[in-house]
Amino acid sequence: MMLRFLPLLAGSLLLGSGLPVQALDCGRAASLMENTVCDVPELSWLDRVFSNAFNDEVLRDPPGVTQRVTAWAATRDACRSAACLRGVYLTGISQLHQSPQTFDWEGQWWNTSATAGNGGRINIKHPAKWQYRMDVEAWGGSHRYDFTSSLDFYGSLALSYNPVWGGDCGLILIPLPDGRLKVSSDQHGKCDVLLPGIMAFDGIYMKAQADPRPQATLQSLGILPDKATDERFRQLVGSDYAHYLATATRFVYGDDQDNLGATVVTMWYEGMANRRAAIVMYTPDGNIWAMRVEPGGKQGVSVHYATTAQDKQALPETLKAWRARFADR
Repeated sequence: MMLRFLPLLAGSLLLGSGLPVQALDCGRAASLMENTVCDVPELSWLDRVFSNAFNDEVLRDPPGVTQRVTAWAATRDACRSAACLRGVYLTGISQLHQSPQTFDWEGQWWNTSATAGNGGRINIKHPAKWQYRMDVEAWGGSHRYDFTSSLDFYGSLALSYNPVWGGDCGLILIPLPDGRLKVSSDQHGKCDVLLPGIMAFDGIYMKAQADPRPQATLQSLGILPDKATDERFRQLVGSDYAHYLATATRFVYGDDQDNLGATVVTMWYEGMANRRAAIVMYTPDGNIWAMRVEPGGKQGVSVHYATTAQDKQALPETLKAWRARFADR
């Protein structure tokens, strides 16, 4: 589909350069149009949404995009109201994504961009001829947030500004040519205060009856380096493998305090880091030490330990130090 015009974000117009543009720098806004975009939160949000999309498109087709920018800039500069700028941005976002004019909105949509232990789902219903409603939820570890909202349509896009219950978080739903949905939330506005940790509504959504994402593994998450190590770990911990996987909603590298040349990864369940956490330590020669804690026991947590080392009783200093964090819980 040919694009009749494409929006370009104000402030960084690099015509002919083929370089990605950045969102409007409101600290340097000079023109009436630029100040209007910066002064209206919705326009600032749409400016960022388009900036991300434009950067993707300009990498794919630099000559084509830059040729169409000039025509769009004239349309944008002719606006004399926030309503006009809103229309120009929304139309451009839709055309830049080549959003289909007809789209099957109803059904359950799952956030396929969310990382393991995190997720999102949007259930869109069409209860009346001119009415669409959606139930939105996002989760990360022990955190969960949801709200219900009506949908307003602008061309091929759907927008949510009027939650019926659960907060005031704006979403824009962008249909893609392959039948998926791209969702962007007003992350710099009211959505930020609603979502703790690394939860997000943003992402690419796919329609399905159940979560279509493939089952994660410790290897796919990057906690274990290869399939062989992952399989060795499975054999070591048995059914506990599922608990380690469920715990790993957040994970970081740790320090090898034993100087064994080991890789150390600590992980925790978002929102319960002081009660549900784990540590995995492995060396190039195949030794593995693993420990996890979960709620229970006399001290508030129960400890599970496994190792491939011959001495099953002696803890490496690395694991001793990590275990001490939970001694008084």
